[in-house]
Amino acid sequence: IQYGKVLRGGLGLDLITVYPPLVERYKLKVPRGAMVLGYLKTARDKIKSRIQKRDVITSINGVRVSSARQVINYIAQQPIGKVVRLRINRSGSEISVSAVVRRQSLLSSKSKERLQRMPDYLPDSRHHD
Repeated sequence: IQYGKVLRGGLGLDLITVYPPLVERYKLKVPRGAMVLGYLKTARDKIKSRIQKRDVITSINGVRVSSARQVINYIAQQPIGKVVRLRINRSGSEISVSAVVRRQSLLSSKSKERLQRMPDYLPDSRHHD
């Protein structure tokens, strides 16, 4: 163990799994993936210029993703410092973005509040890394 303890990788994003009401509400151009709701405080300045709110992550390193959980798990398994390629749908346009895997952050208090307000009919749809 390189750091003396087990560390999971993260991107510092507040994500939600894309599902039909979300597609309709935000007029998303893709039916599946992980939509960016915001940024964890520790990563905001590092990633905000490349990844925007309402971007939908559709693949990582060529692996198609269909949920926020899948993004979180994939990134968590990557070594800290590794550069990953994200395929993102932004308002109907497909773009590629590089991001560095950083040490996974704990939920910010604001993210915890939003998570508690999530409707019961969306179990496990919202995730933070």
